[in-house]
Amino acid sequence: MNSEGSFSVGDLGNHGQLVSPVLPIGEYSLKTSAGEILSDKSLAGSWRLFTVSSSCEQSCQDTLLVIRQARKSTGINRKVVKPILLLKTPEALAPFKVDLTQAFPQLATVSSDSLDAKVLINTFSQTHAQVENSIFMVDPYNNLMMYYPEGVEPKHLMEDLERLLKVNKPKL
Repeated sequence: MNSEGSFSVGDLGNHGQLVSPVLPIGEYSLKTSAGEILSDKSLAGSWRLFTVSSSCEQSCQDTLLVIRQARKSTGINRKVVKPILLLKTPEALAPFKVDLTQAFPQLATVSSDSLDAKVLINTFSQTHAQVENSIFMVDPYNNLMMYYPEGVEPKHLMEDLERLLKVNKPKL
């Protein structure tokens, strides 16, 4: 609390940038490269970690590693953390030298040809102009509530996720 009695963002101890007020994402339906349909309804109750890339070079690969490590660090709760990569171009994964389906099978990869993917990217850009390789956290109620700029320390995302999962206990 500050001297006026109001709550300041710094008092929360979070590492990501809070979106205040939270931004409802709205309805969406995304088709993954594996043919799975991800929608706001199918992901209800899950924490979503979105990132966007037009070319998955080193910074993109670093971001995916951060997401994978943070998700893994949550233990059993990782079942309710859904990582999603929105590709701005079909060839965005060309620089990636490993098979993502093997290295990170939980990652949903979505092409941004759909209107819903473009709307999501636009929504993210309203909170943080540099959407490429940033991480956007959507809560179980489908609200964009926090983002992390490119280059976030893995420990910071891990700590925030662990704290949020304690407060909002997932149904496993």
